[in-house]
Amino acid sequence: MLPTFALLPHRACAQSGGGSASQGQNRQVRVLMRAHEQAQRSHLWRVAAWGGANLAVGVALMGASRRSSHPARFGYGLQSGIWGAVNLGIVGVGLSGGGPGAATGALAPALDAVRGYHDILLLNMGLNVAYTGVGAALLAAGYRDVESAASWRGHGAALIVQGLGLLALDGMALWGARGRLAELVDLAGRATLSMGPTGARLVLAL
Repeated sequence: MLPTFALLPHRACAQSGGGSASQGQNRQVRVLMRAHEQAQRSHLWRVAAWGGANLAVGVALMGASRRSSHPARFGYGLQSGIWGAVNLGIVGVGLSGGGPGAATGALAPALDAVRGYHDILLLNMGLNVAYTGVGAALLAAGYRDVESAASWRGHGAALIVQGLGLLALDGMALWGARGRLAELVDLAGRATLSMGPTGARLVLAL
């Protein structure tokens, strides 16, 4: 029976355990992953509510306004409606996939899944800041001597609202994902010795 060693870059820790320790860790991982999957679904439904509200507002504003007489209002409605439809489409794709599936009890796949989700949210946060910045630039340009200035103001204001709204939603999701990631990293930092069909597996945290 050959021992297999895995080194994890974390704080020094040395402890040994049998199958019960490994089973206990797997249970903890499954609990965290069930919470992670529920958090993902909740985030999608929040984005769906945000997208639906923006689509409804956008359609209402465009229906009640003429581009020629109320260009700012029409521009705001058009931009909001487009963003609402896009967000609803993204949510639809996410939910139609059937979710992430059964919660895994294996630590490495769980770490990969939560870290990947965390990194995507972090990227989205940066994009949301960029959307807000573009909206602010359009809004500022709309107060200068440019053609269709009022329309620029409408589109700019809508972009600012979208950027800030999505920043808040993604920020909430990122906060939760960061906490779950920290717990998984903490679990990875505990050295365990478990028995498997191919032999003993020792995980050392250095």
